[in-house]
Amino acid sequence: MCGARGRLSVVRMIDEHRARLPWGARVVLPVLGLFALVLGVGPTLTKPLGMLPALLVICVGALLLAYSLQRFVDRAPWSGLGITFNLRSVAHLLLGVLLGAAVMAVAHVFYVLFGLAEWRAGFRLDGVWLALLGVLLSQAFPEEVLFRGYLFGTVRRERPLWTAVVVSSLVFGSIHIFSSGGTHNFFEQVLYMLMACGFGFALAACRAATGTVWLAVGFHTAHNVFSKAFTVTNPGLYGWEIVVHGLVLLALGLLWLRAQPRSAVSAGR
Repeated sequence: MCGARGRLSVVRMIDEHRARLPWGARVVLPVLGLFALVLGVGPTLTKPLGMLPALLVICVGALLLAYSLQRFVDRAPWSGLGITFNLRSVAHLLLGVLLGAAVMAVAHVFYVLFGLAEWRAGFRLDGVWLALLGVLLSQAFPEEVLFRGYLFGTVRRERPLWTAVVVSSLVFGSIHIFSSGGTHNFFEQVLYMLMACGFGFALAACRAATGTVWLAVGFHTAHNVFSKAFTVTNPGLYGWEIVVHGLVLLALGLLWLRAQPRSAVSAGR
């Protein structure tokens, strides 16, 4: 009798910690949540509150959504989101900004070397901090909390690391089919979406390497601010520029993952 009760207790404990939905269904939840926040909450609040308060509400909304999915759908602890903020997180955030700026500078060098773009005359850093703050609040933080925080983590708990990296990258990239990105036709739009998958791959590598979202938040912020800051694309060559951009990001992600000790990319991710 005691043995039967013990087994029943173990079964109940396992059931209490089992996610309510299969992981394949859970990956769409952050996408739906992000669209609701950006398309629903954002425009509704911007006019009465102003831009900054509306962005703060979106960030808080992303946090609450990630927590709700983690707690009530996955039945997993808050720590699994990788968003705990401390001094190490600040260091990762700043490092990500520096890394993102450096990688974008390298990408622009390739654009010029391949004849895809010309250096922008009179580039200045005036207002760059305001731009970084705006991108951090409007894009980097809410997207990283949902995609590299919740989505990456929910897949990683049940599947190997590379599955979490690839799935989170593809889901993140696929939503960019709706982003303009300066594209001129459907073909460029598809290339832009594929580039975003490479971007997501680099961001997922940041998450895998550190166990938190903060390096990815910093990298995401600097990438978006500096992605078009240094050069002007030559006419008719934007599609090729997108290809080079995506390959640079994909290569960065691959190097980042391969450079990490096996224990660093597997434990607790």
